[in-house]
Amino acid sequence: MKAVRNINFLSILLFVAYIFQSCALTNSQFKTAKQFYSSVNNFDKQCHTLKESSFKITYERRLLFPITYNNDSLMVNELVANYEENVIAQYKKDNIDNAINKIGNYFNSYVSLLPKSSENKGTNRRVLAAIEDYSSYLPFGIGLTIYKTVYDVINYTARFIKIPHQRKKFKNFIGKGEKLVPDNLNIISKEFSKSSLMLDNEKVLIKQNYLLLLQAQKVNKNPYDYYSVYNVNFLKNYNLAVLTSELNKSMLESISKINASYTLLYSETRNRKRFKNDIIGLSQMNSKLGKTKLFNKKVEEAIK
Repeated sequence: MKAVRNINFLSILLFVAYIFQSCALTNSQFKTAKQFYSSVNNFDKQCHTLKESSFKITYERRLLFPITYNNDSLMVNELVANYEENVIAQYKKDNIDNAINKIGNYFNSYVSLLPKSSENKGTNRRVLAAIEDYSSYLPFGIGLTIYKTVYDVINYTARFIKIPHQRKKFKNFIGKGEKLVPDNLNIISKEFSKSSLMLDNEKVLIKQNYLLLLQAQKVNKNPYDYYSVYNVNFLKNYNLAVLTSELNKSMLESISKINASYTLLYSETRNRKRFKNDIIGLSQMNSKLGKTKLFNKKVEEAIK
């Protein structure tokens, strides 16, 4: 009888070992992947903030000291130049918007793979309450012991079945980004590299336009007018330009780290292995993302 029990126990252990061995990802791989996608969730929103702020800086700088045209030919030439510039800008806008949306849809959809733990807990509580209520009719708590044991066996068996399936879906999800992530991050990085140069130039132009504005005043103004109107307007635009420039540089650093971490995550999860320490550089990536989120918050406040 004892030998039969030992055989049954050994069979259960082998079954459990087989189930976990059949998982597409090891536990450490699965945890690292979850940490990566949790970190880059909503990264696309920061990209959109940077685009919105860059446009606002250029637009408001032109309003800071508007030029009045006295010569029709100059006006026509300016209109044509603006038209051509806007056509090119719209093409670039569509291209980068598409890249940001693809990255956002991919990064943010990882949450759909995670188990609905809150729903499971609610179901568990209802089942246990029903078992406890039913067992109250049996003496000495025997019913509760029996039914809780049966429930635990069923619950853990269900988990053994779900875990391999969930990790296989997660591995497939990582694989879907093989080209999507580096290709679209490259598009975003190139566009933000151009924006970085533009923003540095905008800071100079804002100062030049403000000086032109002050020189163009025909009437002597009260010092209060400068401090309450002109200076405030200048500092508001200049502050937004400085913060957006810092956000742009931080975004470029974050994109580089995200790309490097994803590339390692993809290559290191092709085969089952135990991850040791920070194998995909999450600590450095999260450090850059933390800095980016800080500047993103400041820019959002400055835009208002």
